[in-house]
Amino acid sequence: MVRNNAAVVIATRPFLVSFYILILFALNPSGNPAVFAIMSTNNRNTNNTTNTTNTTNSTPASASASGYSTSSRTSSSSSSSLPLKMATRVDQVVKRVSQKGDEWRSLPMDTKIKLLEQIIQNTIQYRNEWVACHQSNLLFAHIDNDDDDDDDDPSSSTNDKITRRTRLMNNHGYAMVDILVRGPATLGSYANGILDSLKHNIQKNNNDGRPPPPVSTRTVGGGPRISRHGVVIEDDVENENGFYPEKIVATVWPSPWSLTQSLEAFGMKAEMVCDVQDSAMLQQTHDSYVQEHNSKLLVSNNKNVGCSAILAAGNFDAPTDLLCELFIKGRVCVYKANPINEASIPILKKILKPLLDLGYVEFSPSTSIEAAQALVEHQGIQEIVFTGSKATLDRIVWGNSKEEQDQNKAKNTPINTTPVCSELGSVNPWIIVPGPQWNKRSVDDHARAMVFAKMSNNGHICVSPQVIIYPKDWKFRQLFREKVEHWMSKHPGTVAFYPGSHETHQSLQQHPNAKLVPYGNPKKKSRGHDEEKQQSEPIFPGEQRPLFIGDMSLENERDQNLLRQEAWCPVLMELAIDAEDVDTKPMEYLRKAVDTANTNLYGSLSINILIDNKTMRRNKKELDHIIVHEMPYGLVGINVWPCYVNSMSQVRWGAFVGTDESGSGTLANAHLYRNVEKTVLRAPFRHLPRKAIQVMDPKKAHLVFSRFTTFKLKPNIITQVGLFAALFLGI
Repeated sequence: MVRNNAAVVIATRPFLVSFYILILFALNPSGNPAVFAIMSTNNRNTNNTTNTTNTTNSTPASASASGYSTSSRTSSSSSSSLPLKMATRVDQVVKRVSQKGDEWRSLPMDTKIKLLEQIIQNTIQYRNEWVACHQSNLLFAHIDNDDDDDDDDPSSSTNDKITRRTRLMNNHGYAMVDILVRGPATLGSYANGILDSLKHNIQKNNNDGRPPPPVSTRTVGGGPRISRHGVVIEDDVENENGFYPEKIVATVWPSPWSLTQSLEAFGMKAEMVCDVQDSAMLQQTHDSYVQEHNSKLLVSNNKNVGCSAILAAGNFDAPTDLLCELFIKGRVCVYKANPINEASIPILKKILKPLLDLGYVEFSPSTSIEAAQALVEHQGIQEIVFTGSKATLDRIVWGNSKEEQDQNKAKNTPINTTPVCSELGSVNPWIIVPGPQWNKRSVDDHARAMVFAKMSNNGHICVSPQVIIYPKDWKFRQLFREKVEHWMSKHPGTVAFYPGSHETHQSLQQHPNAKLVPYGNPKKKSRGHDEEKQQSEPIFPGEQRPLFIGDMSLENERDQNLLRQEAWCPVLMELAIDAEDVDTKPMEYLRKAVDTANTNLYGSLSINILIDNKTMRRNKKELDHIIVHEMPYGLVGINVWPCYVNSMSQVRWGAFVGTDESGSGTLANAHLYRNVEKTVLRAPFRHLPRKAIQVMDPKKAHLVFSRFTTFKLKPNIITQVGLFAALFLGI
């Protein structure tokens, strides 16, 4: 689709962007730099070791991510075994919130818009406090077990240790970046995406109250049956050739009418693959979407319209699931924070105060196991929104023991029939497709991007890359390995805060091909305090240095098991496969690589394909067909980490429809598309923002992501100029 738009022209002309930045920055030199004070507190969070992680079986390491114990259920009799006081308190909360359901659904759209705008303003107001809270938690994470080898004075007090760690966190590690991204930045981006959709609903002449229409649509012809581990996924009716019907691909982001979106995208775009044959049926109105979605749940569980129970993740703190349930699905909520993030509950209550005051949202009376169990078993809950592992989900739905689960699955008699919208994690492949534009520069660029993605949040991310797949005889294989290890050594690391990840990290180091990559000494000497010097030892107490495990084998039982386990820590594994005629038949190789991932790797959440522009152009139709019909993943990245979808409420987030290893159900999709199977995020092979934002210098990264957070909370030209000034000029 050709778009004669100034935003697009600027976005495709880097020199114009630089000129644009310099002019606007000169007009507003402050650029809203979002410099904020870092606060510390002596109030320790003693609950961030509540969860445990199972690293001995094929389930992801995030087994207790929701705070629901994997051994909490003593019998299938459920609530009768709960402490009466907690069960009663949860019951009271659910009943109060449920009574507000009809009122919320009938609330005028402009009132909902005002509530969401106030939430965004509250996030801006309490951003510093939110960041300081998580900083304090990370500072305390290892104080008890810290040998203080770097402190000359053995009598150093706790306050001295906090002061030292504050300097380390601010000046070296990526902890501050992680805090910003998993909290205020993502919440701002997500909320503003929903806000744009809601505002479009009340505008006049907008196609009968529908959300923003797609930028463009195209139809991709029918494809063969998709199976995963031998089980057929798609159940559509075949035509006489054994192919399924065509599907519609809708380009959703960026909007050609938004200058800030076009500049932010810089050639990147987000698409959704919809199992719809008639483009007139592609989207729904807000009212029809809410009515249809709730009607399906009513039929499935035969309950009165109630509320959603959200069991929040521990690796993430932005309550995006709550915003989705309220403003997209139209349901009131009870929100149970994860014990890891318990300290931030008072701040979240300040941010969500408009909803709490009106009774549309309440927090669970506790983050405990008992509260979680009471919530998921309450008859007033219409849907459970759960982030964790499949093992924990099986205990919620099918029973406590493996024997009980197997029996109930065989009889199809779940102990809990409440529908669950779940996100369970995955072993995520990054597939490299050789082509004519691969060279030393592009190898370095994509290796750096991969390491940046892996090290983000210390690997405590469900879409973190884990397995690199490429041909055994690829001419750049050795160079790519060297560059991955090089950028691992340059990354300053962050705080490993998730329970159980240390055990997994230690276990993976025992692999005979595992290489622990130390922090290398940069040529540039640092100034100031001795403890701020970059050095070969880990910066943070308890830090996990990245691991690279080469030459994984599909014939080795040990490696087979590792490929079925979500690492949940900073590790990358190399899986080189046999492939012939890759240069002349790249799509044949890609099909083999995708099939290798489908067959041997756990989960169906995300996949990333690194492919050069010439190869894409030469094989455009066939590549499109493979992406749409032959990749059973809910999130597909083309030259870009699909994790960015998590902050984009306009598109769908979740596992591939029809699979269950990585969860089921749909989150986000604020533009209300029907029958969405997957989200595809595309970027050019050489993408300027990739290198600009994925910097290894901690101070610059802190500056960039501070400005990034400001832009996401308040997206406009001025805040974007501040972001670009940090990205390209370092100011």
